[in-house]
Amino acid sequence: MESQQNVRQCISYIGELGRRHQRCGVKISHSKKKIKIVGSKPDFQTFVPLLVFYMRKTEINTPIRIAMFLAQVAHESQGFTKLIENTNGENYEPTNGKGKNLGNTEPGDGKRFRGRGLIQLTGRYNYTYFGKLMNLDLLDKPELLEKIHNAVYVSCLYWQVRKANALADQNDFEGVTKRINGGKNGLVDRQRYYDKAKQVFDIDE
Repeated sequence: MESQQNVRQCISYIGELGRRHQRCGVKISHSKKKIKIVGSKPDFQTFVPLLVFYMRKTEINTPIRIAMFLAQVAHESQGFTKLIENTNGENYEPTNGKGKNLGNTEPGDGKRFRGRGLIQLTGRYNYTYFGKLMNLDLLDKPELLEKIHNAVYVSCLYWQVRKANALADQNDFEGVTKRINGGKNGLVDRQRYYDKAKQVFDIDE
């Protein structure tokens, strides 16, 4: 497992890049309960000890695995500034194909089970499945994934369950993106984060 110092440095690098995509006056603050948007600069280092702990727990434990994972969650969370998707959820309603594919069955499921956590877990099926793995009632309390520990843990679990480590070991960044996102949405931005992470972990391709 790479050192906490390397993870900290990587998030700092990613944070600098992410700030370029953020509006002025936004930052992450946190309490023991949940992260919220309150100020002017994201405190990316908040995530470091939790990432180190849960990455080790889910075998995200080599430079290339860590770099790819951090790049993916950095994109999904807009540079570690969003733990909930900014959407009304209409696109995820059970009346359309995307909502059905996500296992949404009830009116309002789109908003209720919109993206949360660093990896933006989405849909009734995922909330049910990962709620069982984490021993959390995510169906009745989906907002639990906005709590920092849960936001980090579910992201690492999702990566593990989706077997993204194997793709990372093959240096297949596009394959990892498809496995996490279902397509190649945001591939250029994800690659930009990955290039930063590779600098920190001294990864040559």
